[in-house]
Amino acid sequence: MRKYFVPTFAVFITFVCMGMQCNKSYDFSYTYNFVEKVNLFPAQKTYKTGDTIWIQYTNPDKKLFDKNTGQLIAADSVALSFNIAYQTRFVKTYNPPEGYCDFISASGINADRTLYDNSSNLNRLALCNADNTLNFKVAIVPKQTGIFSLYLATAAGGVAACANRSTIFPFSSLLYKFNLTDCNKDVYLSIPVNSRGESPAGATESLIDSKQVFVFKVE
Repeated sequence: MRKYFVPTFAVFITFVCMGMQCNKSYDFSYTYNFVEKVNLFPAQKTYKTGDTIWIQYTNPDKKLFDKNTGQLIAADSVALSFNIAYQTRFVKTYNPPEGYCDFISASGINADRTLYDNSSNLNRLALCNADNTLNFKVAIVPKQTGIFSLYLATAAGGVAACANRSTIFPFSSLLYKFNLTDCNKDVYLSIPVNSRGESPAGATESLIDSKQVFVFKVE
């Protein structure tokens, strides 16, 4: 499904920035600002079209880390949002009708995907399940050659109470970061300076350093 705007407020901050690669921040009154880590594997600098990049989140303790207090907050009986953008960084073909990649999740193939001119985005909610777990796994299959990045943006209201088990959960932000030591800044810096297309300068490097952006080449 191809869209050029996102009408719902809940994903405004996420999809506008993910689709347009902006770096403007918005201030909301959050009770908690959660930061969680996701695993990416295999972590490589170069993939081939048709390869599979896995993103996995597991949280057996069902507690979320709040960066404001430095404490773990019990988050039983909640649903977590997960938003990721597969962004172009240096490519020859823009806006392919079939998108830059496929997303495969529990919802199916590309069931929660939105296409933009310079990115393919996944916005899915890890719904409350019978086992009451907070685990999910997503497969990403590259379809075009070039240099790309995976961008994890902060989701406003990213934690929601399961309606059939809990009446409310405090309005909170949720940010995932890659559980990696190297997010391939060298691949990003291999792009000619005039072709990096970032604003302000250095913003992408900062996101790579903070483990919100993983850069890679597809051959």
